[in-house]
Amino acid sequence: MVSSADTFFRSASSLLLLAVSLLLAGCREAPERPPNIVLLTIDTQRWDYFGSYGYRDAGLTPTIDRLAARGTRFQQAVSVAGTTFPAHASMLTGLYPRQHGARSNYHALGTDIVSVAQTLDQAQYQTGAFVSFRSMLTNGHLNRGFQADNTAATAGQPKVVQSGEKTLQQANDWLRDTDPQRPLFLWLHLFEPHGPYDLTDYADQRLSDYDGLLRDGADMDKLLNRTPEIVNSEANLAALRTLYAGEVNLADRLIGRLLDSLDALGRLDDSVVILTSDHGQGLGEGRRMGHGAVLWEEVIRVPLIIADFREPRRAEVVTERVGVIDIAPTVADYANLPIAFDRFGRSLRNASDERLSDEQIYLAGVELRTGESAEASWYDPDSVAVYAGNLKQIHRRGQVTLFETRAQDNHIVAVKADSADAISAYLSDAAEQFLSLDSEARSYELTEDIADQLKGLGYTQ
Repeated sequence: MVSSADTFFRSASSLLLLAVSLLLAGCREAPERPPNIVLLTIDTQRWDYFGSYGYRDAGLTPTIDRLAARGTRFQQAVSVAGTTFPAHASMLTGLYPRQHGARSNYHALGTDIVSVAQTLDQAQYQTGAFVSFRSMLTNGHLNRGFQADNTAATAGQPKVVQSGEKTLQQANDWLRDTDPQRPLFLWLHLFEPHGPYDLTDYADQRLSDYDGLLRDGADMDKLLNRTPEIVNSEANLAALRTLYAGEVNLADRLIGRLLDSLDALGRLDDSVVILTSDHGQGLGEGRRMGHGAVLWEEVIRVPLIIADFREPRRAEVVTERVGVIDIAPTVADYANLPIAFDRFGRSLRNASDERLSDEQIYLAGVELRTGESAEASWYDPDSVAVYAGNLKQIHRRGQVTLFETRAQDNHIVAVKADSADAISAYLSDAAEQFLSLDSEARSYELTEDIADQLKGLGYTQ
């Protein structure tokens, strides 16, 4: 292990888009066309609610499990924060929220930040973003570099969040109009596992013997204001988890239909599919629920699967720590882009435990929030979790706590302090450098309509 966290913060100057254009203009034509790249993000998707990750019901996520069976499943992937905008912005830029500026769901991507979609656009990719949480595109400016997206208002007032069914339809409409001779970059985002939870067919069948608080679903009033009734009842907790699983099952079916569309268009065999989540969800562990400005393992840990359909079918499991910060470098590597986007992350193309054995540090912060909750006594904007190998160190309110993370469950246990002095100092150095990356967050103004919708989703008080 190296003696300092400085090696993690590798120096690699960002190039302006003009420089990218010049580089591309001077490059010779590649011997083969780069692949289609499909980024699938399922909002609030826990890592352990896929059959391929050990969920008890093998029929919950058949599509995603087939994806894992033909690609690489990463057992220990982490996000950068427990909120949507920051995590997705990091996926698209390879930067931490303290650099790209989208430090909460009320902040936008910095005006000078280059996303991997912009560089793909310069590389003659067809780029499309179809996002259920459409405010990410409109207010968060994560549509930068996408030639097509689903931000246009439909009937009446535009909704912040729309159904995955609608988002899938918009993505499929775009796919049918793409040029089959040019590669594409498609980002599809689904919101189903985020509360409130509807009573899906999957959940209804499994709750036939339950007649409690959550029998007909869980609206935000129940999730936010009746938490004690849920977490203190094993029956209610089981119902909550079943409702959540039903939404995961729905997202799986929508993804299956997208892959079917790609296949029918003859695009799937030339595609690399990356599936992940922005963050997880507390479902009663430690009597905790939800996500947001927290560093709980059930929130920060996420699934990550990469399947290259150009290669023979394989099922590989990588146990080394990786993160959503690695997605932009991975996309850049597959597309042979002139910018590596790897200042903090690394490419996971052809990843294996052996290839990823060099020490790598990943960080997650609670990040900025707005509104009354930011003034709560528990809130510490400088809280940070530092991951290295199977260790996780949390810095919060001047206290430093070291944990060991277990690969097979969502439980973290403390490491004895007398055996961890050296590693604790090493991780503290990384945390200090991370906090020094602070940059001004750029807020956007909420209309009354959008503010009401975000409040209904639990984002504001």
